[in-house]
Amino acid sequence: MNAERGVNAERGTVAAEPARAVSPAEALRRVRTEGWCVLDNVVPPADLPAVRAGVTAALDGHAELNGVIARDRSFAPYLVDERLAAIAEGVFGPAWRIARTDACGSGRGVAGPGPDASGRSFAA
Repeated sequence: MNAERGVNAERGTVAAEPARAVSPAEALRRVRTEGWCVLDNVVPPADLPAVRAGVTAALDGHAELNGVIARDRSFAPYLVDERLAAIAEGVFGPAWRIARTDACGSGRGVAGPGPDASGRSFAA
């Protein structure tokens, strides 16, 4: 992997150059051709502590919560990131909608990396 593909040192891969922002058109192209795309900074780093705290509070010690947006809207503004929207519209058409906003925690009352209810590992 390299910086052009959006991988950076924070994810455990050292790149020759910092990951650059992916344009909405490039994000959609990558999903169509590669089946996936990393979108860095959908939630700006400065906002992560507040979003993490809001989702953690909404989880209230549970490992999972369906419809978390009904209890916490701290992440709602980021659901309309132009790159996410370009992918959704390109894949589903102009009438795409977000149907679910579920959250998974570590089971320790903290939203973040850890096993989900099935025992699989995930990253926040």
